[in-house]
Amino acid sequence: MENEVICFVYVTAVCVCGIVEQIMMEMSGPSRSEQWLYWKSQTVEQKNRLATIRELEKLLQSDVVRVYIVFVMSNLSKSVR
Repeated sequence: MENEVICFVYVTAVCVCGIVEQIMMEMSGPSRSEQWLYWKSQTVEQKNRLATIRELEKLLQSDVVRVYIVFVMSNLSKSVR
């Protein structure tokens, strides 16, 4: 029974990740190689979304944000108790 639950959660997570990845690809537009090989181009919205994603990735990789997230999470866990 326990293994079935673990398998179900794993399969569900993999499916959800695939769906999210597909949505992200649609939102950000074709990659550089797709643009060159298949003569596709990004819309203005897709370019803006991609620029936003890159900025968010930079923020998430910075130590300041990590410290802030740890601070918030520790305060949340204290308030739940």
